[in-house]
Amino acid sequence: KNKRGSSPHVLCHRMEVITLQVGHFANHVGAHFWNFQDESAAHEEAEEDDSVDYSRLFQCVEVQGVATWRPRVLSIDRKGASGATAH
Repeated sequence: KNKRGSSPHVLCHRMEVITLQVGHFANHVGAHFWNFQDESAAHEEAEEDDSVDYSRLFQCVEVQGVATWRPRVLSIDRKGASGATAH
C-alpha cells in the first residue's frame, strides 16, 4: 500500500476527465468553475497539500521551457459567440 492507503495497482488505472461545455450559459458557468479550480490548485500548492490530483482535470504542457496547466475541456458555442477566445 502507498501513503494514502490504496493499493499501487489502483493508481495505475487513473483516468483523465474531459469536461464538455455546450452553450452560452454552460460556458459562462464553466469559466467560473475553471477559475475556481485554478485558485484552488494554487492554494494547495502554496500549502504543499497534494490531496487532490489536478492532473485529472488539467494537462501539463511545456511551452518554451515553461510548464503550463491547461484544462481538459471542450467548449462549444454558436459561431461568433466566443468573443476574445475566438481563433
